[in-house]
Amino acid sequence: MEIFGLRLRGTEGLSRRVYTGGGVRVIGMGVRWQGLGTGLSRGSGIGTGLSRGSGIGIGLSRGSGIGTGMSRGSGIRAWMGREAAPRRLSDAVAAKVASCLRDNTRRGYVQLGRFIAENDLDTPLAPLALEGFGARFAERLLKMKGHSAVMRNQLTMALHGVLTQARGLGWLAEDYRLRLPPVRVTQRYSTRNLDPQQLDAILRLARERVTAGPGLEDGETMALALFFLDFAFQGLAPVDMALLRVGMLRRVPVKMGDGAWREALVIDTERRKTGRPVRIVVDWESAAPVVEAFARGRGPEEWLLGTLEGVDIGDERRMMNRIGNWFKGQARSLNRALGRLGAGERPEGRVTYYWARHAYCQRLDGLDVSPHILRRLVGHAPTVLERHYLAPLTLAEQMEVSMAALGAERPSRRE
Repeated sequence: MEIFGLRLRGTEGLSRRVYTGGGVRVIGMGVRWQGLGTGLSRGSGIGTGLSRGSGIGIGLSRGSGIGTGMSRGSGIRAWMGREAAPRRLSDAVAAKVASCLRDNTRRGYVQLGRFIAENDLDTPLAPLALEGFGARFAERLLKMKGHSAVMRNQLTMALHGVLTQARGLGWLAEDYRLRLPPVRVTQRYSTRNLDPQQLDAILRLARERVTAGPGLEDGETMALALFFLDFAFQGLAPVDMALLRVGMLRRVPVKMGDGAWREALVIDTERRKTGRPVRIVVDWESAAPVVEAFARGRGPEEWLLGTLEGVDIGDERRMMNRIGNWFKGQARSLNRALGRLGAGERPEGRVTYYWARHAYCQRLDGLDVSPHILRRLVGHAPTVLERHYLAPLTLAEQMEVSMAALGAERPSRRE
């Protein structure tokens, strides 16, 4: 049988012996192709300038057939589309950079991409290639950044973030994990930890100060109320808190699992860092005094915290500077207020509002909340199992979590 001057001579499997005499014969994918004219010398092939065994090329010594970058005798595997070329690490870095919504997050991945390019470390996203890359990456990291534990940490953490992105895009096997050789990365243990007694003391003090004077004109009361709100709102990051508008808050009656009704505060928002949607569900009875203190006198389109009043949110740098400076000022007032707590209730070190996110996660972990539920509540990346097989959380389920976290009493039945 001839097709376009090629003669198909049956199936013979893969072979290392490719050229015998005139013409071009490619063995691969179980077929033998012969033709494309006569008088070609052994191994002459078609194309330009590739070394032995690489595929298409004039002047190949004992050529291997058709297919750029193939080993000797591999045939036309890639050309036929049987096995597409894998994505490269540089592609994954570019995808991660494009997915970043904040400049300060994006800079770390841009820096990783520059480090990979400058040290000629780009590699296919295939397990064997990545294992070899790991050794070279560690070697260059120690040579170029050996003086800076911070930079070694940053680049290593960025690399793992890029590979996580690649797994999520299907460019890398879901179960693949790169194990780097020792690079003396300094382990950074979180110091943003509040023990249960300290957390309860802060939440209690916030409630007391707001109840005693609902207005937030007092700086310490404002700072304490803000920490309470951040904790109650599932540990939202400061930038996400600042971008909440009053009209985003909805009060919804929820039927609990035991048949009782309870009013919930529901907010649908997203993490600006990742763009992932987050549904906040808060027990209204527990949080009402604090929420009302912030919302008092503000219209639906106004900012709940008032942080961004008069700021063009299209100017990202100015907006982020305003948010950062505003929360730093609130943190100073917060630490003054916490200094009044007694021994055993006063946290060690300087507390910031990111501590509320850690405190929320630790509280739920102590309540034996399943990790997959916790990931959804704080807006972290879901696993394949969660994306495809688990049902979304119901309002009642989130209400149960909120009530437990805030120490609410069980609801009474409503007829």
